[in-house]
Amino acid sequence: MTGPSLINFEGYNPTLDGGNFNGSFGTWPQLGYIGPYAFSGGAPDGGPNYTLNPVTGQTGGLVDGGADWGIELHVMQETHFGAGLGFWMSCANASAYKGISFWVRGQVPSNSISLTLSTLDTTPTSAQPPGTCPGMTSQALCGTPPTAGACCAPFAASIPVTMVWTNVQLPWAKFTGNAGGASYALTGAEIDGLTFNMNLNYGEVDAGPDGAAIYGPTPADLDLQIDDIAFMQ
Repeated sequence: MTGPSLINFEGYNPTLDGGNFNGSFGTWPQLGYIGPYAFSGGAPDGGPNYTLNPVTGQTGGLVDGGADWGIELHVMQETHFGAGLGFWMSCANASAYKGISFWVRGQVPSNSISLTLSTLDTTPTSAQPPGTCPGMTSQALCGTPPTAGACCAPFAASIPVTMVWTNVQLPWAKFTGNAGGASYALTGAEIDGLTFNMNLNYGEVDAGPDGAAIYGPTPADLDLQIDDIAFMQ
């Protein structure tokens, strides 16, 4: 790919685009595409409990005659594990860059998020579409440390989030992953997705008939705003 910018939302017009946040990165013939999606554990009634919205971006001003936009994931009364803001994208070779950067602000229970980068090397060969990792992946297998033979996308944990726009720069060495039994050193090659993860806090939520504490996730609203995702030069 050419050019470090992945998606900056500056070409977005919420009146005309009808919720389409999709963008492109690079130039022909390395032109790629990227767009957001969201997921959560769900509302107490089992229904959807989140929205994706345009918000004023980190500059707070105008860009090329239009507003500087960012994207917001707002989650209402999450009761399960938390939520995530993901970006599907064409496979990008960012090995010429040093890492990935973005701007972030919001309110999340732990005051921090994690970022996962999907790569072909850590995606199982059995996945659809398939990767090149000859193993399996699941939350149970990808603990710390990951189970031998597991395919675990590289992630960076404990990224601070406050209510003030903050620039985060993550060198590739900040990410840890596993590729079929071996630790995976992220180089920026073959990245085909990224996900910002928000988790609920866990604590005592009730007591059983015998008075013993029952532990689980503490329900909460979540709000995450992201702008100017780019590779580090």
